[in-house]
Formats: sequence, C-alpha cells, structure tokens
Amino acid sequence: KVLLRMIAFAPTPKDDYSSDGASRAVAELNRPDTVPRLRELASAGNVRAAQALRGMKDPAAEAPLVELAKSSPSRIRRVAVEALAGRA
Repeated sequence: KVLLRMIAFAPTPKDDYSSDGASRAVAELNRPDTVPRLRELASAGNVRAAQALRGMKDPAAEAPLVELAKSSPSRIRRVAVEALAGRA
C-alpha cells in the first residue's frame, strides 16, 4: 500500500521511460491485487502507474493495458502500447 501511495503522489516523470523506484518495485512484486489501483491511477493520467503495469509479468495487467492503449492520453497510451508490444 505504501508503494501505491508513493506512485499516486509522485511527480510526473520527464519522459515515458524513466520510472522511479516505487514503480519498479510494484512491477517486480508482480501482485495481481495491485492491478485495480494501478489501472485507476493510470486511467486518471498517472504515468508512473502505467509504467508499473508495463513492468508486471502477471496476466492480470494485460486487460488494463489494452484499455489504456485504446482510450488514454498520449503519454499513457505510449506506455501501454509499448508494454503490449513487448508481451507479443
């Protein structure tokens, strides 16, 4: 929960490729129970949450990435599309 809170309140990164420690840690934990909150944050424009979803290997992250790739602002969309391309 602490890591998700850090992601929620972290400043937006300068680019789509530099993720912070919290985003990487959540991705590496790879816990499907974090996916709903990450989806919520990413849908609201949080790039770090999208980056965490991008790094997750759990299949639960795929549906939110597809959703984000279809209907998000360009930065979030880029992160989601890159993640999906890497899963193919």
